[in-house]
Amino acid sequence: MSFLIRRHGDGGGSHINGHYVPTMDELMEYQATREPWDSSIKYGRYTVYFCAASLAVFFLVHWVKVLMLWTRLNGGPPVLPSKLIALLRLLTYPRLPYPIAKIVNYVWTIGPL
Repeated sequence: MSFLIRRHGDGGGSHINGHYVPTMDELMEYQATREPWDSSIKYGRYTVYFCAASLAVFFLVHWVKVLMLWTRLNGGPPVLPSKLIALLRLLTYPRLPYPIAKIVNYVWTIGPL
C-alpha cells in the first residue's frame, strides 16, 4: 500500500468519501510485482487442508450421532461413556463464561449432540 500512498496526489484516481481510489492501471502496476494468490501452490495446499479438515469434522460428528442413534434403537449398552457425552454437550452450549467461550467458539457450529 505504500505505492498507493506515495502516488496519492499525482495519479489519475479519484477520491470517494475521503479515500483515494486508484485507477485500474495503477492497480495493475502495484500488483505486478506480487505473487497472485490464485496461482500460488501454498494457497492451493491450504485450501485442500481446510476442505479436508472440514469434511473430517463433519464425518466425525455424523458418525457419533449415528452411533448414538443406533445404540438407542437397538437397546444395547451405550458405546460412548455418558461422561464423554455430557462433556460434548457442555462444549456445544452457548452459555459458557466468556474466557471459556472464546476458546471453544468453533464447537458451537456443530450444535448440541
